[in-house]
Amino acid sequence: MSDLAFQGKPQLHRNSFEIFGLEPRFEIDKAKLTERFHHLMHAVHPDRHVGASEAERRLAMQWSSRINEAYRELLKPLSRAKLLCEIAAGPVDLLQTTMPAAFLMQQMQWREDFEAIVH
Repeated sequence: MSDLAFQGKPQLHRNSFEIFGLEPRFEIDKAKLTERFHHLMHAVHPDRHVGASEAERRLAMQWSSRINEAYRELLKPLSRAKLLCEIAAGPVDLLQTTMPAAFLMQQMQWREDFEAIVH
């Protein structure tokens, strides 16, 4: 592979911002993201490595897949926000809606205290 940044096994643990060399933040320059996507895909696209060894073709396929996944993740606001939360605090389950009992009890106590102050 011609691009030295893509030598070796794809680092799947790298987050999507790292793959594109972008600062982790919600607001992104989509034109810059798309430009970097095209640049990276030009370097690693499997069609560019047809004559390469089996290992290099497999590596190109892995990088291509990871770059596509990262691009889709950063393009969508919800998935980008989820990624930022995961970077800051760990895994996020968007389907998890239950809260710990202690948290709910504290919320009820604060609401009762607020009502007592207001009335």
